[in-house]
Amino acid sequence: MENAGFSFNADVLERERVLDAMIESFAGDEAPLVQLIMSSWRSADLR
Repeated sequence: MENAGFSFNADVLERERVLDAMIESFAGDEAPLVQLIMSSWRSADLR
C-alpha cells in the first residue's frame, strides 16, 4: 500500500474483526470491510 502512496497501519487490525468483515463481504455486505480498511488508513495517517 505504501508504494501506491497510501499509509496503512496493520497494527490496528484485530484478527476476529478482520475475519468477520471478510466473511460478511463474501455474503455481499462490504461495509464492515470498508470501515476496517478506512480506519487502518486513518490511524496510520495520525502517526
